[in-house]
Amino acid sequence: MTSKDSFYIPVEEARSFCLDVYRQLNVPEDENIQLADIILDASLRGVDTHGILISPIYAQRIRSGQMIPGRHLKIDKETSTTALTDACQGLGQTTSVEGMEIALEKARAHSLGAVTIYNQSHNGALSYYVRMAADQNMVALMFGNSTPRVAPYGGRAGLHGTNPVAFGIPGGPHAPMVCDFATAASGAAIRQAVEDQVPSIPGNLALDRDGNPTTDPAAAFDGWLLPKGGTMGYGLALLADVLVGALSGSCCGPDVPPVQDIESPYCCGSFILVIDPEAFIGLEVFLRRVGFLIESAQAIQPADGFDRVRIPGERGQEEKERRRREGIPMPRRSWEQMLQALEACDVDVAQWWR
Repeated sequence: MTSKDSFYIPVEEARSFCLDVYRQLNVPEDENIQLADIILDASLRGVDTHGILISPIYAQRIRSGQMIPGRHLKIDKETSTTALTDACQGLGQTTSVEGMEIALEKARAHSLGAVTIYNQSHNGALSYYVRMAADQNMVALMFGNSTPRVAPYGGRAGLHGTNPVAFGIPGGPHAPMVCDFATAASGAAIRQAVEDQVPSIPGNLALDRDGNPTTDPAAAFDGWLLPKGGTMGYGLALLADVLVGALSGSCCGPDVPPVQDIESPYCCGSFILVIDPEAFIGLEVFLRRVGFLIESAQAIQPADGFDRVRIPGERGQEEKERRRREGIPMPRRSWEQMLQALEACDVDVAQWWR
């Protein structure tokens, strides 16, 4: 299905595109296959900012040497339940999978597994990794940190990043509960508003460069983002920086490099905690109680404008099933801009023009 302004990409074509692009960027084949799966999962679930459209950003950072394909986690310090690991500037997606696998192994053996990863690259949507644990009947929490574009509550300049938080909880007979959210307004959404020449944005999203509230998308894009929910987003973002940066002795808060610096190490990371319910009340009872919670939510009468109450992760799963059938919707301008940016990184995309 196509139109002048947009078209749909079949899933296997999108996979082939990813494999081709990252193969040209010298990503080893086994890592390339895993990377394509994770990027494609984001596109299928509707997290388009972390899906195939992110490829030019990764291409720039691989070409500059900030992201180094083929690197693996190195364990610096380890106990039976914890690990401090160095991603060695490897790809964020594949090193995050490795970190989750370490945490899962520890949780299976000792009930809990906590892993902090430093010196990592951007790792996309955290939902992919916490879902790995939920699919194995484990509970997972994951935090990330990022460049300090977000003003603290009550402040007028950036202190911390949009630091994401995610959790995955097994649902027994139901699909897992999976939640993944940034702790601040979306910089990507503001950038899109600038590109679309939207005249104004809500006044609770950003400050201008001087720290004044603004509804002007351009001023917001050049300024500072605001934490979601005021003190709630601020507190969670600080927690992410503590668990990711302080706990690993790495970058946190204002000493994370600016996002436009693609020559230096990215200097961000992740914190992963995996819990085995069997060590507490036992898996059977735990799943029964989670199931009760899910069914109780689903039994609530929906508010006006909603067809039903959904569980975290449900919308993304529905979207994934729909996009598998129909293809991934793609604005033509976004596709062409992506190809142009990839060409600027010496990636041959001639076969992908439409």
